Amino acid sequence: ADRELSAYTGDDPEPLRETMRQAAAAKNHALEDSGLVADHGWTAAEQGLKQAARAAERG
Repeated sequence: ADRELSAYTGDDPEPLRETMRQAAAAKNHALEDSGLVADHGWTAAEQGLKQAARAAERG
């Protein structure tokens, strides 16, 4: 999805919108499969994912 977002020119939003929808669905499935949603709810699971992504970016 990052590649498509970087290449986006603004001319036709529909393909990018579909790519982002698929990425969001994949993220939600991964959170559900991890068990975090069942254990902590959607908000805590998504916050934990964001914190982990930020930590990974910082190295």
